[in-house]
Amino acid sequence: MDCRKVEQVIFRFLYGEASVDELRHIKLHLDKCGHCRRESEIIAMILSQLKDSMTADPVPEGLKERVLAKIHSSSE
Repeated sequence: MDCRKVEQVIFRFLYGEASVDELRHIKLHLDKCGHCRRESEIIAMILSQLKDSMTADPVPEGLKERVLAKIHSSSE
């Protein structure tokens, strides 16, 4: 697997959605390619920070309906 292919599938790899074959090839590539390894580490860190920054606050009741109504009224 080359760098370009790794760039195309790195998010599936980081999200645990890569196929077994992709997983094997990506790991082999990352073991050999410092650039892609650093890039994947940076992306993993950013994704982790984004996940940690998300709150589990409940969505206000009726928000979906209000948003959809606003979208509908602005498209008329």
